[in-house]
Amino acid sequence: MGGTSKFKQGQLRAKVLGEWRGASEVRKTNVFEHPITDLLPGIMRRIGVQDQITAEAITAEWRGIVGEFLASNSRPLKLQNRVLTIAVLQSTLLYMLEQEFKREILAKVRERFGDKTVRDVKFTVG
Repeated sequence: MGGTSKFKQGQLRAKVLGEWRGASEVRKTNVFEHPITDLLPGIMRRIGVQDQITAEAITAEWRGIVGEFLASNSRPLKLQNRVLTIAVLQSTLLYMLEQEFKREILAKVRERFGDKTVRDVKFTVG
């Protein structure tokens, strides 16, 4: 085995041990190796992709969340740092939503998309 690389030696060792034990050897990882599935959520959150995906899902379900009247007079604008910004057509409607429906809208969004998705709802005229 003098001419073979350490990588090939490791592969050969794993194969021999696997055949001897009747099962393949579990590969040990070092402290710097992580499965990609563990890293993706954090990366997506840092670059804002997860918020954009969630905002699009909220927009698609908006009519079901707030009802026909409010959906025709408002729309989700963005989700940033877990704050959902909603554009409304009139300042009167903004006041009504802020005073009477904010908690209900937040509860319905959390119910559909999870408790940790949106922490607050903000309204703006636009």
